[in-house]
Amino acid sequence: MRSNKKHPDNTDREVRVMRSVGPNQAQDPASQQLSRVSGKMGNDQFKEQLGQSANIRDGLLAFISERLKTLRGVQIKELLEMRDQRQWYKEVARGAPGYHLPDTTRYHETARLYRRAAESLANGDVSRGAQLMERAMEAERAAYKSIPKQVDEELNKSERSAPQTPDEMTRALHLSPAAAIALPSDIKLNADRIIGLREGMDVPPVPIGRHWWEEEGVEEEEEEEADDD
Repeated sequence: MRSNKKHPDNTDREVRVMRSVGPNQAQDPASQQLSRVSGKMGNDQFKEQLGQSANIRDGLLAFISERLKTLRGVQIKELLEMRDQRQWYKEVARGAPGYHLPDTTRYHETARLYRRAAESLANGDVSRGAQLMERAMEAERAAYKSIPKQVDEELNKSERSAPQTPDEMTRALHLSPAAAIALPSDIKLNADRIIGLREGMDVPPVPIGRHWWEEEGVEEEEEEEADDD
């Protein structure tokens, strides 16, 4: 039986995220690299390099923050479509192109990867954060391709497609580490909200014989005839 659910292509691969450690533990790789870079540069040159990495880090974190806010909005619109089942059920049942069941979990993988990327960036590992962002954007594109038509029709222009790769991405892949900062609270909040929403739908098989939408048509015809009398 053909499934009425459509999920994003699976882009999940095991990811190891570097985390900051306490003062009594060994330095994490980003901090170790930062120490090596500082030892090879003059003070002014090191400060300039550190400032560049920090600017790129902040720009990428802002990008992640905006994407998670947008994805949360798209996810909520998909959730709301579940309440308007009669508006699109017949298209799903008929197998109309682009129509399939709403499923809020399609955004989970994207949110997980964006959160991991943000954690690496906040820890100062700019290059690793950029690598994870590439995977997050790949997952986001897959999620957008799987959005049902009835949901896509409710999206505004800014929500309708995955974004272009930010200019900072290419530079970030080859940057030295930046100083560690706290993970922006809105990134964690929106990622957790997206991952925490697990609503889906299971529409029963199409009944044999007259369909409910055909029955509605008959009722409407009968009402029109009664009005004519």
